[in-house]
Formats: sequence, C-alpha cells, structure tokens
Amino acid sequence: MKKALILLLVAALLLTSFAQASNYFEDCDYYRQHGVHNFKDLYWATHPSCTEVGVMWVECKTCGYTAIAPRDTAPHNYGPWTEIKAATDNSKGMRSHKCKDCGASATEEFYPSGTVYPGRNKEAIIELQEMLAELGLLARVTGEYDKATEDALRTVQKEANFPITGIGWPQTLAYLQQKLGGNTTAPVAAPTAAPQQESVVPAAAAPDEHQFTQQPFCSKMDISAGVVATVYCAAHQELIESCETMLSLAQTDALRLQALTMYRMMLESDLQLRYAQWHEAAADETKQLVLSHQAMSTNYLAMQEMTWKLQYGETDVRVLENVVNALKQQCSEVCMMSAQDVTQGY
Repeated sequence: MKKALILLLVAALLLTSFAQASNYFEDCDYYRQHGVHNFKDLYWATHPSCTEVGVMWVECKTCGYTAIAPRDTAPHNYGPWTEIKAATDNSKGMRSHKCKDCGASATEEFYPSGTVYPGRNKEAIIELQEMLAELGLLARVTGEYDKATEDALRTVQKEANFPITGIGWPQTLAYLQQKLGGNTTAPVAAPTAAPQQESVVPAAAAPDEHQFTQQPFCSKMDISAGVVATVYCAAHQELIESCETMLSLAQTDALRLQALTMYRMMLESDLQLRYAQWHEAAADETKQLVLSHQAMSTNYLAMQEMTWKLQYGETDVRVLENVVNALKQQCSEVCMMSAQDVTQGY
C-alpha cells in the first residue's frame, strides 16, 4: 500500500510539472531569445550503461527550470579478439570480440599482416606505388590509393594468375619484389591449405557465463557490480529483434525515420496490451493503481520527448531513437510488474 501511495505521489508531481512547463518557457528570457533553455547538468537520474541510455537532471541557468535529458549509452567494454576464420595471403579473415559487461559481440573482417589497401598509412602506399612506378605500371607516386594504383595492381595480378582484386595482398607484394629483383617469371603459388577448424567457438554460439533462459515475463538480472541487465521474455525478444532487423535495413535518414516510427507504434501497441492484461487480472482494489501507473508513464514519456525535441530539434532522428529506447524499458517494466497479477488471473 505504501508503494502504491508513493507511485500516486510521483504521478501527481509529474503531472504538475508538465502543466507548469509552459510557464517556464514564457518567463525565461533565454528561451524567448533562443527557443531552448540554457541548461546545465545537475546530477544523474540514471547512469548510462552499454545497453541503456542515461538520464540527467538539468537546470536552466537563466530561469531555474528543471527537466530530464537523455545521455548516450556508455561504450562497450570489449575483450580481446577471437579469430573465427584465418586470413590468407590473398584473402581477409574474420574475427569477433565480446563486451565483458552485456555480452554483445561485434564481428569484423581483417586483412592479413602486410597488406596494402585503401585507408592504409601513407608510407606503405608510397612504397607500393614506387614498386609499381619502377616497373612502368604507374605514372605518379601520390601516396593516395587511387584508381590508377588499383588498375596497376590488377594488371600485375592478371599477369601472375592471382585473384584480380586491386588490393596489395602479401602474395601480390612478393611477386612485385621478385620482378624488381630480376625474376620476371610468375612464381607458382603454393596450394593454399584448407583452413583448419578453429578450436574457438564463434562468438554467436559461444557459451555465455550469464545464460538467460526465456521466461513468460521480463525480468532483471545482476551482471556485475552496478550493472543490471534486462532479460526479455520470449514475446518481447521476438518483437525487438524483428524491429531491430527492420531498422538495420534502413540505409537513409528518411527510411530510418520511417522504421523508427513503425518501431514506436509496435511498442506502444504492445504496451497498451500489457496494461489491459494487467488491469483485467488485477484485484478490484488495485485496478485504479494500474490506470494511474499507465497515466504516469504516458505523461513521463511525453515530458521526455518534449525535452529531447528542445535539445535536438523537432525532426531530429535522435528524438525517435530515445523514445523507442524509453518504450522498450517501459514495456519490460510493465511486463515485470504485471507478472504476478497476470499469472494469478489466468
């Protein structure tokens, strides 16, 4: 009962602050001149982690208006790289590493040591171009990995019966050095042995020290000191994964805004359904508390969205990104809070 009274009090305070916000906009000279408050950071409401945005309480230095402002997630704390596929003298390898805090993995391709490619340091590119120029295959040494350099390498690779890529692989560099040494016969490339099976399990399938079992309701789990992970239920995990896949396919800002808008609509629909299920299953004496909690959450998010729009601009994609992250958190929290009532009600 005490917890319910605290929730109602917080809801009343939020609604009062929301109603009074416009007065601060009218009374603040800085806001009238610039369209935003002159905010300074006060203290953290929620510290950021590598999976959750942080929330900072801020105060206008001109009029004293306080609000909440989102902060970016903290960087992942990645461990050492694990090689999944070995690089050869004419092909890239594959490797991955895992965040020590949240378990997220990142995978990337990598060039074999000694390869010269676009983006490599200028000294290595100049050394390659000097060899090509000495052989009469390149007119100028520029230090830039340009089309002329790629075309010259393709000519060499075609002559040597190598894969024609325009990249300065170790295999191609060795052939250039042999030609400059007077041996103009293309070396017979030794057959490349089939890559041996790595004893290391790829990151995607590697056993995690924190194994999360799918449950019918979301839950929280302590990962390490000060770090708490949200364990999504099967339904929320499927919803979030499908939306994240849709978002990853959006290659332009306009498409990303559309994907985020759809993401938001799906989360809002899920949230309404969760509240309806919770309200239906709750005891008569607590049904009003469920409705109050829903109103509080809705108004709290409206205040946050207003703050983000003031901070970033009405149409900035970061506004929708933060709204989506907040809705994900609300969905999981309502799922957790309603677990007992819903379980008993069905």
